[in-house]
Amino acid sequence: YEPQNRFYFQNEIDRIRSEFDQFILINTNFSSLNDSYGLALAFSYDEESTVCAHVAEQFLAATVILLGYFINLVCHLSDRFCDKKIILRPHPSENINFYQTIFSRLKNVHVTNEGSVTPWIMASQVVIHNGCTTAIETFLTKKPLITYIPIEESAVDIKLPNRLGVQCKTPEEVVTAICKFLETQNNGEQNNCLTPGDYDMLNNFRASSFPLLLEQAERKIDQIQCQSFCAPSNLSLKCHGIYLQLRYYLTHPIIKWFFPKRYLIRKNTTFNKALSKKNIMSKLDLLSQHFNKKLK
Repeated sequence: YEPQNRFYFQNEIDRIRSEFDQFILINTNFSSLNDSYGLALAFSYDEESTVCAHVAEQFLAATVILLGYFINLVCHLSDRFCDKKIILRPHPSENINFYQTIFSRLKNVHVTNEGSVTPWIMASQVVIHNGCTTAIETFLTKKPLITYIPIEESAVDIKLPNRLGVQCKTPEEVVTAICKFLETQNNGEQNNCLTPGDYDMLNNFRASSFPLLLEQAERKIDQIQCQSFCAPSNLSLKCHGIYLQLRYYLTHPIIKWFFPKRYLIRKNTTFNKALSKKNIMSKLDLLSQHFNKKLK
């Protein structure tokens, strides 16, 4: 997230801004309730464990209330900032159709989970969340951040993300914070409630972690070089891929009829497009051009 490394996302940032111009980004994190696997899985837990059942019920009850507040917030912001676009990005494990149906009548609200969230954060003017780790990413990019906390409920309070940014309890407080950010172009750097202990939880809060990552990578490379490591051939990789496909199609009907929960998960799980060969090669080309060095 360092400024000198943001070239990596620049193409996506430019594309997003060309399509949506200036916008408010709202990141949601309600997969425990709005699960892409369906309500049957979201409300399933071990009935024999009364403690787990009680905790699950308390958590889901608080999540229902918090989700309702967020829906109300989006409608409120859509009305107050009718000249701006509002991008709502559900968590990857959420059911995106839920939000698309609810906000279909709001012309300036766009629901999408396309691509990585990082360029969307960098392209936005303000980010709003509750209990979402994207708050940490926003904090590190020094973008204006609003933590919307309409209810005080420990069951849904994700402490570290919720200590970042300007904390607001009502939609009007959110509006006021947004207006202040837009007027002053505040980068949000000083807006947090972090304690000294919180800074110890993530090294990036104090300084860049790249030197540590490079040190670990170099150590791992040295370990591999000391071992007799042989990379798999293309033929063996293709054979393994064929084996996995065959196993999938052979076990699919068995899982469907005898393991319905596992079938539901498999049905709704999609391969991450960020890991596609085309995307990986484009990123390698970008790095090669930037560093003037061919990468394999």
